[in-house]
Amino acid sequence: MSSPSVYEIEDTQIILHYLFSGNAKNWKVSDRMIDELGKALSKLKTCNIVFDLLPRPGFVDKDYFRRQLRGIARRIKSGTGDYNLCKTAINYGQRRHFEIIGTVG
Repeated sequence: MSSPSVYEIEDTQIILHYLFSGNAKNWKVSDRMIDELGKALSKLKTCNIVFDLLPRPGFVDKDYFRRQLRGIARRIKSGTGDYNLCKTAINYGQRRHFEIIGTVG
């Protein structure tokens, strides 16, 4: 897999900051970080589905996620977000994991 593009890095940093706040924008973005973020967003999506009680198609795999980075980042910037409980659960459950990946790469 090729290394992340400039746009993928910028979009990933926006999403990391949205989920984890603080210095998350400064974490090193690697392919591993993007793959793990895709898994976390899949969990976030599942949580939102439960709260919405609306069926949404598909599983967010890493390739789908990479194609959708720009759109996800735009929605975050525009303020259309997720249920706060879902976002908080991801933050508490995975922050340390992402800090380690962002430091080590």
